[in-house]
Amino acid sequence: MKDDYSFRCPNCMARTPIDVAIAHEEARDAVLAAFGLSGNLGWVTLRYLGLFRTGTGRLSFRTITKRLEEITPDIRAGRIDRKGREYPAPTEAWIWAMEKMLEYRDAGRLELPMKNHGYLYEIISGYRRTAMVTASEATSTPRPAGGAPSKTMEGIAALERLRHGR
Repeated sequence: MKDDYSFRCPNCMARTPIDVAIAHEEARDAVLAAFGLSGNLGWVTLRYLGLFRTGTGRLSFRTITKRLEEITPDIRAGRIDRKGREYPAPTEAWIWAMEKMLEYRDAGRLELPMKNHGYLYEIISGYRRTAMVTASEATSTPRPAGGAPSKTMEGIAALERLRHGR
């Protein structure tokens, strides 16, 4: 019978009574580290950590804490160093890159479990270029054969500009 006061992590599949998790030092550290990241970033980071799950299907709290400690300083700094170059890494870049990795996992394009954050950093290093291309494609108004933009496409382009703060 399930304990009503336990929870199961959707990423690491561990089932733990809440009182044990809070009392467990490594669990507490992992939760505090994860939720030190705000909003969507905290949620997508927890999902991203599932990429480190081994064949046992579980992540230890020690591993979660270690992985979070590896990336949290760069998240807070808003930049990363990759192959000797520094790249801007705003919160949006982290969310975008982690979501990309989750998409790649779902498409079977990742070799799991992940061993480090190298691929995440590689994706982030391309964030500016990719995001700029995507934004310019989204905000450029496609023109029908007659040359005048359609009202629908003008509206979509205006919404995209608002979404990106332009």
